[in-house]
Amino acid sequence: MDGTREASSYIRMQSREAVAEAMKAMSELKHAGEQAEAATRAAGAAARSQAEETEHRIESMSEMMFRAATRATSAAEAGLERARLRIERASALLNGLNDASFDIPPVDDPRESFTTPRTVTST
Repeated sequence: MDGTREASSYIRMQSREAVAEAMKAMSELKHAGEQAEAATRAAGAAARSQAEETEHRIESMSEMMFRAATRATSAAEAGLERARLRIERASALLNGLNDASFDIPPVDDPRESFTTPRTVTST
């Protein structure tokens, strides 16, 4: 009988140790779960923050691109208008050359003043 009591006592002691270890493991598991939850929340907050920052950068870049495109369009339109005016002047000049009643004075070539000396004649 003493052997049975000792065996029973040993089994109870082992059961208590197993319960204590299980409780400790459950506590550690709960703590690890809480840490994982906190880490997941922090990662989610960081991801949201990064997404908002990226969205802000995209909006800024879009606005800058719109302004640059508007300036480029304005510059192109101004260049086209200048070209149109030059073409109109050249056309008028050519039409005037073909018309005998229209006398256009000759235009001096500015490069000539550096290469050929000018002579001044008085009339």
